[in-house]
Amino acid sequence: MTQSEVYESLVDGELERVEAASEAAYHDAWIEHALPREPDLFAMALSGGLIADRMAWVFVAGYQAACRHVFPTAKLRSWVSYAATEDRENDPPLPGVRLTGPPSAGTLSGHKAWIAAARTVGQLVVRVGTGPEATYLVMDRDRPGLNIEPKPRDFLAGLSQGRASFDEVPVTSADVVDGDRIALLKFVEPLYVYAAFCGFVLGGTTEPDLLSACHACRLGAESALAALKAGEVDTVKQDNADALAHDLLVRLDGNRAGAAGAWETDQKIVAMYSSDVELDVPH
Repeated sequence: MTQSEVYESLVDGELERVEAASEAAYHDAWIEHALPREPDLFAMALSGGLIADRMAWVFVAGYQAACRHVFPTAKLRSWVSYAATEDRENDPPLPGVRLTGPPSAGTLSGHKAWIAAARTVGQLVVRVGTGPEATYLVMDRDRPGLNIEPKPRDFLAGLSQGRASFDEVPVTSADVVDGDRIALLKFVEPLYVYAAFCGFVLGGTTEPDLLSACHACRLGAESALAALKAGEVDTVKQDNADALAHDLLVRLDGNRAGAAGAWETDQKIVAMYSSDVELDVPH
């Protein structure tokens, strides 16, 4: 099925918005309706956005697709969080994650400062080190020695966020995943979030002008993503996708798509990827 056919099937009501006041409720809906779209990650993001009833879930839907794009060898089964950020808040900072021994038979100890969906996430992809020499390891959240602690945040407050501590967590060669695509994360994450945003708008309105802007936004994100899949970062297409997503957001002034949750705060997630907006979700 082409992306246009996927889009048209969503427009025709194949999926509908799900009232999900809790992260766990949205997770269950995502497992049922979005995960089966894999390996079509764009369709996964669209579907996850369409069933979302608030912007926190729009972010989750796009983020899950982006992580799968960047770590295709990770064999992800549920929600994942990319654990890369290390502590910059405490004085002195909590120690970062370090590997003792080889990745084939070593242990991890230290801390990561930002985990998305801290209460619900099933797996982590943990970055150890930086730059070309970094190692990437995937593990279930119940790995012995791993603890994920939620930490309240104001932005995307409906999404549990937290930090992870590692106390001699055992790792093996089976945990190592290919990190060659990690540089693409900053390009693909916005595009998949925009795809989810388009799905969200589809699920919340039948207004012709919004649907037209949604269609344009979807095409812009799809075009930029196609260039990335071909091995090219097309900055013109990326900027165009940003502009179309922002235009759609502006048209939603007054919460025209009927978002639940903290709309006025969380709608900024769409604009945060623009270089003109000073807003960031650390990861």
